Amino acid sequence: MIVEKADAGTENPANHYKNKMNIAIFTNNYIPFSGGVPTSIRTFKKAAEQKGHKVLIFCPSYPGYKDREKNIFRIPSLEIPTYNNYRIPLPFLGKIENKIKNIDIIHVHHPYLLGKKGLKIAKKKNIPIIFTHHTLYEKYLHYIPLAGRIIQNWTKKMIKKFCTRCDLIIAPSEYVEKLLEKRDIKTKIKIIPTGINLDKYKKTQRNIRNKYHLSKNAEILLYAGRITEEKNLFFLLK
Repeated sequence: MIVEKADAGTENPANHYKNKMNIAIFTNNYIPFSGGVPTSIRTFKKAAEQKGHKVLIFCPSYPGYKDREKNIFRIPSLEIPTYNNYRIPLPFLGKIENKIKNIDIIHVHHPYLLGKKGLKIAKKKNIPIIFTHHTLYEKYLHYIPLAGRIIQNWTKKMIKKFCTRCDLIIAPSEYVEKLLEKRDIKTKIKIIPTGINLDKYKKTQRNIRNKYHLSKNAEILLYAGRITEEKNLFFLLK
């Protein structure tokens, strides 16, 4: 067994890997792009390396950005005008396959572009492949002009086909697990919440009530994330 189920509140996602391995991660977005997936991957990479694993990340290039981390392989990319600072990697230009040597496992974070490239390499080289299903991709179709129900249904079928070809699916929550099971995906699923480095929060001793002059009985609602349509903030406020 490669991955074990996490306990709620786990801080180190690398604990799920039993033996020291060479891990290749494929992601369509990474630092400096700000988002949950890049943060999750970076947290895992640091934790895995502390455990003695070697982690290689294949991700898009961002003009003017230089990596301070090791083993980051940037793939040529194009900017998407409907999504600020989001870039589309061009897997066929990266000569990725030449860099996949002595890899024990491939971990993809999207079912298309670099994720699809990772799956193709995994099958060709007979390497186990894990897919973390981070989000509901059909909720992002508003970034594609004229996207309608046809594309939405195609997206669900595409994701199901991709999941079927993977050896294991990681779901970050019980909700995602049940959704995938409802869609009749037979691949084994494990729930592993994204790890959080609590050190940075322990150093902060801000008192929100004092800062915003709130009474001690006032209810406080906190949202941390991007202000975008797919986050459904109107529902949250309601």
